[in-house]
Amino acid sequence: MITKQNMESLLDSLGFIQNDKVYTKTIGDITIGVDCAKQEIIYPTQITIHDKTTSNFSHPENFVVFECVHRLLQKGYKPEHLELEPRWNLGREAKGGKADILVRDHQGSPYLLIECKTTDSKNSEFAKEWAKMLENGGQLFSYFQQERGVKYLCLYTSDFIDDTLKYQNYIIQAFDNQEYLNEKELEKSYTKATNNLELFSVWKESYEFHHEKQGIFENNIKVYMQNDIKVSLSFSGKQISTKGQL
Repeated sequence: MITKQNMESLLDSLGFIQNDKVYTKTIGDITIGVDCAKQEIIYPTQITIHDKTTSNFSHPENFVVFECVHRLLQKGYKPEHLELEPRWNLGREAKGGKADILVRDHQGSPYLLIECKTTDSKNSEFAKEWAKMLENGGQLFSYFQQERGVKYLCLYTSDFIDDTLKYQNYIIQAFDNQEYLNEKELEKSYTKATNNLELFSVWKESYEFHHEKQGIFENNIKVYMQNDIKVSLSFSGKQISTKGQL
């Protein structure tokens, strides 16, 4: 797990420059930093931050969000296309829900929703949330209901062990493969779903929990394109593939 205790070692490994207890890194024309003395995360001003609670050391999950944002920026995503902690009202009781990261495309449309969770060998919130997603859709499908134009959902975690950073993610395509639905004569689709439970039912029953473990951060993947993620769904001895890329 990424913690207060190993944060400085992580920053060193990522190429941040240290000035006393302040670490900064310039990526293109923007700078991201961490003030370890004040326990503050300093995001580029171009990133929209809806809630400052993600910009401190108060919760271990904040370190995963920070590492994921750094990975997105390093990959080439524009800071002005990133939003942290976007909030929606969920359900009849208007209970607030906040996703960790929303990525928009060049047109400003919602494109990728990322939920970040901590993980370690003894207690993996990432594994717990994935189990919830397989049971009822979890947090991401609640957010999906609020941002119906989003193309992909991503459950993300990262860990720093023995001076080595590792990440893991599950990626779900959030738009219909119409050829597949027609061929299988399936009625349930994301387009027809009216709430988060129906959206989850589409993923479970029509798409059989299909997900990918690669397709966003790998070296051969380009940003803001839709031509490299290959999603193959088999039926009746045939293969139907859609292509997409973040």
